[in-house]
Amino acid sequence: MNENTLNEVLQMVEVVDVDFKRTFPPNYFDPSKKSSEREKARAELVKDVAAPANAESTNPGYLVYGINDQDGQRKVFRRNDIEREDESILSSFLAKYLDPAPKIEYGEFKRDGEVVGLLQVYRVPEYPHVIRQNLGNSIYAGQVFYREGTSTKLALHERLAAMFRDAKPFNVRRSSEELRTISLDLQKQGWHTSWIPEHEMNERLQEGGLLVYKAGTRRPYRTNSDFAATAWEYLMKRRPQQSPLK
Repeated sequence: MNENTLNEVLQMVEVVDVDFKRTFPPNYFDPSKKSSEREKARAELVKDVAAPANAESTNPGYLVYGINDQDGQRKVFRRNDIEREDESILSSFLAKYLDPAPKIEYGEFKRDGEVVGLLQVYRVPEYPHVIRQNLGNSIYAGQVFYREGTSTKLALHERLAAMFRDAKPFNVRRSSEELRTISLDLQKQGWHTSWIPEHEMNERLQEGGLLVYKAGTRRPYRTNSDFAATAWEYLMKRRPQQSPLK
């Protein structure tokens, strides 16, 4: 997570992948507030993260805190009480209320004398992220929220069925025309691509690599290794400013 990522996100349109927030949910930090108000604010944060994590998109989701977005005009939101957050605290908090725990990154950057927070939510095959336990009177165990356009919605039967169906990998041959087209499109967008052995996937994800999904699904591309018929490899991509995947 670095300021270049924030600069890129600030140029994006606010749709399924990007959500601009003036602040963290009101009362999220304030221990002097009534417990009910604090619980409501924290529940809002859980929903804000779950929604893009469960969205239908091949890109990460981004929540930008400290930016006021009015009809596409983005300005730093001025406030007197600058609160700071820590990635490890956020991850632990979200893991308490979402199953499986979402993979996130969080960074804070100075803009015009104020703090702007950028929360990156990765979209992974292990989803949907389900509310693990009740929080206040706002979210309840078993609920699944997802983002569609600029709205957060509660997933019902048809949507849930599609989510679980999309979790299965999409098996392909490396020589397929579909893969050639995908690789060319990704290269034009400035991505490096590589096939990664299944046992190295977690390491590559930690290094910044992203799985390539079949369009309109959360199904990663998977193929048999050239060296072992039973070994699976997954197609991954990485930004050009980072080292190519080995």
